[in-house]
Amino acid sequence: ARLAEEVRLAEEVRLAEEAARLATIEAARLAEEAARLSEQARLVEEARLDEEARLATIEAARLTEEARAASEARLDEEARLNEDSVVSGLSVNSINICESINVSLRKPVNAGKVFPMTLGRVYCYTAIQNTLSERTILYEWYFQGNYIDKIPVKVGRSNHWRSWTYKTIAKVQIGEWYVLIRDKETNIVLETAYFSISNE
Repeated sequence: ARLAEEVRLAEEVRLAEEAARLATIEAARLAEEAARLSEQARLVEEARLDEEARLATIEAARLTEEARAASEARLDEEARLNEDSVVSGLSVNSINICESINVSLRKPVNAGKVFPMTLGRVYCYTAIQNTLSERTILYEWYFQGNYIDKIPVKVGRSNHWRSWTYKTIAKVQIGEWYVLIRDKETNIVLETAYFSISNE
């Protein structure tokens, strides 16, 4: 009986050692598999990042081309608008887009190029030299290249006739604007002022 017990214990030890050996082998296999999967994941992530970088480069090139085309279009539009922009005896000394007008001083307040939509309205202020008889000047407002409104203003004979009009800005009118100053009699554009409305 004692011998049988010793044999049984020896067998249990052998089985335990074998189980430990197999567990060690399995642990090594799993570690190797984990390393392989980690390497695969790294390669996949690198490929994904490379693809994102490639797409970002393409998008940057597209946006650069769009900006260049828009700039060229704007320059072409300015050139077109300024063609034959001279009326003998009539010219715009200065033009400003501004937040408001100091009526007592007849001066623009906070002139600029970008205005927040929350302002509600913007003004176009001009100082015009008119050595002719009384003329009618048109302030034509455009949003995103589309005609919005036309406001006539009488300009008397003066070397520095100051006048202005304003436009109320709707919440959906965020973007690029410009105002043409046009002589009604000849239909010639005397000056153009560009500005933009932001959503800030």
